[in-house]
Parts: sequence; structure tokens; C-alpha cells
Amino acid sequence: MKIFKFKGSKSIINRVLTISYFLKKPLILHNINMCEDVKTMIENLKKLGMKFELEDNSLHVSPPSETPVSADIFVQDAGTALRFFIVLIASLPYGNFSIDASEQLLKRPLQILIDALEDMNADIDFQSFPINIKSKGLRGGKIVLPSSISSQFVSALMLCSPQYEEDLEIVLSGNIVSRKYIILTQKIMNDFGIKINFENNIIHIAKGQKYKQLKEYFIEPDFSTASYFWALSALSNKRIYTWNYISNQPDKCFPEILRKIGAEVKVDGNLISIKRNKLNGIIADMKDMPDQVPTLAVLALLLKDETIIKNIEHLKYKESNRIDALINEITKIGGRIKYDSGRLIIQPLSVEPSACIIESYDDHRIVMTFAFLSIIFPQISISSKTCVEKSYPEFFDDLSQISLMLDIKIPHFN
Repeated sequence: MKIFKFKGSKSIINRVLTISYFLKKPLILHNINMCEDVKTMIENLKKLGMKFELEDNSLHVSPPSETPVSADIFVQDAGTALRFFIVLIASLPYGNFSIDASEQLLKRPLQILIDALEDMNADIDFQSFPINIKSKGLRGGKIVLPSSISSQFVSALMLCSPQYEEDLEIVLSGNIVSRKYIILTQKIMNDFGIKINFENNIIHIAKGQKYKQLKEYFIEPDFSTASYFWALSALSNKRIYTWNYISNQPDKCFPEILRKIGAEVKVDGNLISIKRNKLNGIIADMKDMPDQVPTLAVLALLLKDETIIKNIEHLKYKESNRIDALINEITKIGGRIKYDSGRLIIQPLSVEPSACIIESYDDHRIVMTFAFLSIIFPQISISSKTCVEKSYPEFFDDLSQISLMLDIKIPHFN
């Protein structure tokens, strides 16, 4: 029995790297994932005085020996890094900094975070990129934050809160998207000794707390990565086995979605495996699992009846407008899909797709999703595959290896 052990979650790595800036001594991170987003985070933290040494599958992280006074940060197309660096730099006691990004990030909303920081006494010049920040520390206080677009705004403010002059209280207004990512941030900060009260829609972090020094930290395997292979194995008469790990990662819950469509999900201690059984359409609320909406949408093409995916308005603000991308590409292969009132409604394929080329949108989630469909229908190809390096450079090698182990049955078309 082969067990697939995926590399660490980049969501967790980026949070721990941000925390490590405020530590006093080195930290060793185990099960590191050196994808492009993590590399971008590391290269820019070096500009702020941090040092890194990679040894096998562990990263030795050293905090800066002195506070930087200037740096030109370039986050490429890493949205998490952009949000985290804006708050980190604004929280520094002094200095003049700039933050630039790729054209892709120009399309993603940011003003909500800038407004919140200015309410906390930040000095930020943001007409367009680059963003110029005159660091002078952040006051903290009570912030009312619209939470219907990105949980990363919330996480960024939380991670730097030990630096603030006052308590931080974030009141989340509207429909809270990706709540579980906020809980993930809370859990990681708690691992480093920070106490956080998060009840209903209010987050409270008392001033005066400091991050506890740890010698090492294990990065959980990335369940976003595992989800593509879980989806593929839900179509197979043979199982693949992956790590099962107690986790706050939102995508850890994706097997429950597969269980609802009728797949056979087996949890045995530290292993989880999935295989084909009945494959029925479902109604799924994916507010807390936005990264797996494309996975479920494509999988829905192979189910027996209609699937409805709801609470997904915030997918417009990801690496691409993933709602438009899914509609365009599923229609291209002959699928029937529509978007109505925050819901995707998808009918199963009635005929085998014709040969076509899927547009990548330079979005790793779109590419990885349609890649698993191309295993079933080899006549489907993808225009560009390089963007998977953003989160999972080994994706296509692993996909090829795992697909050889499965017994995938092309569904009967009605």
C-alpha cells in the first residue's frame, strides 16, 4: 500500500513566516513546501533582514537582527504575501517602504484593507502600484471590516496584532467568507502563545502579548493539494491512501463533500482513502472552501444529476474570476452550467467532450482542476501548466503517478 504524503500547506507556511519575523531566535520549519508563493514570501522577508537556510525538507528561519529602514518589496502575483506585507510593514516603528505587484494583482480588491489600516493610524499612499508606506507603528483599536470578499484581510491584521499599541477588536460585517481560514490563523497564533477571543462576528486580541519562542514547527500536509486526488479517486474502483491529520485547514473537509455525493470515504487512524460508489448530485455550501469550488464544479459533470454550489460570490476576487472561468471552460467542453444568485448550477455531461484546449487564466486552481478531468478525457488539454508552481510544483508528476494506480471508469452518459 502506497501512502501519499503531501508537502506542507502554503497557507500555514505564509502565516508562520509572518509570525517568525517577530521572534527573537531562529525557528526550524519542517515539511516545507518551496512553491513559488512561499519563495516570494521568503525573498521579500530577506529584504527586511531575515535569513533562511533550506536543509532537506526543513527551513531554518532567523528573524532580523535590526529593524529595517527601507525596502522595495515585489510580491509578483502572490495575493496572500501582498496583504500580509502591507500590514507587517505598516506595523514597523519607522522607515519608508514600497510594495509592488504583478498586473494580475491589480485586479484584486485591496482598498478595504488600506482603509482599515488608515483607521489604525497608518500612513499609506495607494493610488496605484507601487504602494508607498511610511511606517510608524499601528494603533490597533476597534475596526469594522467588511468580510464578504477576503478573509486574508482579517488574518493579516491578526498576525501583526502583538505589535499594536492598543487591543485589536475586529467587527466582521456582512456575510463572513472563509471563516475557517480565520480560525486557522487563530490556531497558529495560539500555537505561538497568543490568546484570541473569536465569538460570532467579533475578534478580540488583547494588547501586550508577545509571540512565544518555539524551536521548531511542523507544517501540516496541504489538504488543498490532496483534494484533487481525492476527487479523482472518487471516480475509481481502487483506493489511494493519503495522510489523515487533525487540522483546521478548510479543505480538510472536502472528503465530506465527496461522501455526500456517494463516494466511499474510509478513515483509518492517520490514513484516509476514497473510492467510487454512488455518484449523485448535491447541494453544497462552499463559503468556507472556496479553493475547491472548481474541483467540485468539474466533478459535478460526472455525477448522475444536477449539482448546486452556493455561497461563492467571493470567487470573483481570486487569482482569476473563477466563476467566469468555470462557466467559459465547462461550456467549452459541452457542459451545461449557469450562475444565478450566488450559485453555480451544473448538469452532468450528456456526451463525451470533443477535443479542446482549456484556458489556464494563469490560475493554478483552474489548471489543477481541469488537469484531473484530462486524465479521464485525454482529448482535453490545457493551454499552459506553469502556474501550478505557485502552490504545487510537483503536481503533474504526482498526478501521472497516482492516475496509474487508479481504476477510473468513464461515467455512463444519460
